[in-house]
Amino acid sequence: MKKTPSSINRTRNSLLFKRSPVDNNHLARSEPGTRSIQEQKIKVCVRKRPLSKREIAINELDIAPLSGTRSIEIHAPKQKVDLTKYTDQHSFTFDQVFDASTSNRTIYQKTTKPLIDHMFQGGKATCFAYGQTGSGKTYTMLDSKHGLYVQATSDIFRLLNTPEYNKLEAWVGYYEIYQGQLFDLLNKRRALIPREDGKGNVHISGLKEHRIHSVTTMMQAFDFGNRERTTSKTKTNDTSSRSHAILQILLKKPDETMHGKLNFIDLAGSERGTDRGSTDIKLRLEGAEINRSLLALKECIRALDKDKKHAPFRGSKLTMVLKDSFVGNSMTCMIATISPNNSNSDHTLNTLRYADRVKELRGESDPRLSSNIDTHVAPAAQPIHSVREVHAEEDGHEKLDKNHIREFLHWHQVEVHGNELQLKEAKKLIEDFSLDLENANLDMIQYKYTKYKQTLEDLLHRKVCFIENLKNRIKKELVDEQEL
Repeated sequence: MKKTPSSINRTRNSLLFKRSPVDNNHLARSEPGTRSIQEQKIKVCVRKRPLSKREIAINELDIAPLSGTRSIEIHAPKQKVDLTKYTDQHSFTFDQVFDASTSNRTIYQKTTKPLIDHMFQGGKATCFAYGQTGSGKTYTMLDSKHGLYVQATSDIFRLLNTPEYNKLEAWVGYYEIYQGQLFDLLNKRRALIPREDGKGNVHISGLKEHRIHSVTTMMQAFDFGNRERTTSKTKTNDTSSRSHAILQILLKKPDETMHGKLNFIDLAGSERGTDRGSTDIKLRLEGAEINRSLLALKECIRALDKDKKHAPFRGSKLTMVLKDSFVGNSMTCMIATISPNNSNSDHTLNTLRYADRVKELRGESDPRLSSNIDTHVAPAAQPIHSVREVHAEEDGHEKLDKNHIREFLHWHQVEVHGNELQLKEAKKLIEDFSLDLENANLDMIQYKYTKYKQTLEDLLHRKVCFIENLKNRIKKELVDEQEL
């Protein structure tokens, strides 16, 4: 059985946040090369979606078990030229890995909420989701009740209503990048031009910013902009996004100077050329531009994380307009979304490899993870204290309810159903080989026996995956129960 180790990391995180003297009293001593969550400039997380009803109906398997809160394994089914089946194993480690049962609320608390705090402290923050079409990006970011956009907007206005921040105003701009061109989604798709001033700051010339007063007006602006986005029909999705959309939320002072900034980026679906299902020149050009900008984005984030002197911001329009959000007093969170079924194993591996290249963590023992606990960025004086006071009530653990229990029971039923299907497959394997044993000649029996053992090995491996999934889920449930 072939086993591929995780990528080897070579450098440590850098580009520390500015900290006040108060910070230094609260930061624990660490060994050289380590970095606490307070000092993390870039955080890379992975979210695994559950198997869909259709995937369960056609007996798709979950090939992506978690091996901890930071590591995920991929058991990709492969076939050699001689039709021999084998399993290709991979392991990846990230700052955080969320299983299929993790709610959007939990993901928001651990990924996006620190960005909101950072913006109110006067910093610039960026959050983006990356993954194959159909892997859960839209649900994670745009769900009407619990999407990260909605929860972030709700927190922003809750903070703006506190005495500490009630003089700040919220403004929004929304634009897309399509084939290297910028278009204002809130102003009749007017063409925009990114310009860089003498200090290296990039300004979007012509972008219309709108004052927003509530969560409702924010969502109205967002829905309006979404209807203007460029989409196309592909082999995997009838309405696949063919552009990168950037939702820009600004906090401004009464004199209209900027206090803080948050970018939510909805990246175009990351399909390969063969997945577009067409040789149409337009789709091919779209795909080439999407891949070029995604590559440039990865290289920029990687260069910043490795503290390189030069980051290739001019490699694409996407990285150029985001330059000021990645340098200086900035904070970035990347959420890679993956599909767990075996037929999407190649897409899942491509997504995980893309995310892994950003930080290249060396497994659970990587020193950069030693202090990586789920907390907010460190306080930097009175304003952050106020942010924490507002969030204090939300930081408590949610109580178990019947819906959560029903969800767990349904998940367990899916696992049991998968085991039953495997049992039937194993019985049929025995019956078929027993029949071959009685009727085939000696030469054919040797060949059939080899195939029988290989198929049995594959069945047992899938059985182990089911058991590991169940064990990890139960372990997580017990830990959550103890914390309540």
